[in-house]
Amino acid sequence: MPANDTSPDAPVTPSSPLEPLSARVPDGRPRGSARIARRRAAHRPRSKARQILHLRVAVGGLLILLLGVATSTILVTAKLNKVEAELLAVDSALRGTARKLQAAELMLAQREHELVSLVENRLPGMQPLELNKLLEIDRDYVVNISFSESGVGESKRIEYRAMLRNDGTGMVLPRVTVFLFDEHGLQVGEERLDKMDATTDALIEELRPGESRSYHETIAVKRGATPVYFLIHID
Repeated sequence: MPANDTSPDAPVTPSSPLEPLSARVPDGRPRGSARIARRRAAHRPRSKARQILHLRVAVGGLLILLLGVATSTILVTAKLNKVEAELLAVDSALRGTARKLQAAELMLAQREHELVSLVENRLPGMQPLELNKLLEIDRDYVVNISFSESGVGESKRIEYRAMLRNDGTGMVLPRVTVFLFDEHGLQVGEERLDKMDATTDALIEELRPGESRSYHETIAVKRGATPVYFLIHID
């Protein structure tokens, strides 16, 4: 039979002398290609399953992250609300304390005013003692007086400087005593003016007509006492 016979009844001959007939499948494809195709067909479902699994894991991780963020947000919001409530409570307490303090200050000022009035009524002529300030007196021959503080503790003293002037036509013998009192009106010190305390040489104790004379001396204060008022007594 001729080699190029292509009739249906002709036997299948290998395309190559090296390829046996058993290497082909009934449809004419090589057996190796069929195995590869089967492997690919079996591999596709597994690859798709892994992709789905990875997607599920990613979605699950994202949900867990969102849940964590939401939980943290809720906790932070709750804490901020608590802090805000505490701040409001503190602010309310401070406002209440400020109102009480203001009322106490008003009451204290009223009590101090009443005390000053009581002390001044008990000792007419008593005045508040202000340090380092010239205080006008203008009574008889006493023109003015000023006070300053010196020393500390037991050696604490009050210094005074007084100005006297004789506006009359006759001689005047100064008889002046400075008294110091505490806030309750209790005497805590006194000093009588003397010609030895004059800042200029005074040949005689009397003041001549038209003469002005300045006196400077210290007043010992009782231990632990604080002078608040003073009184100038003229004999």
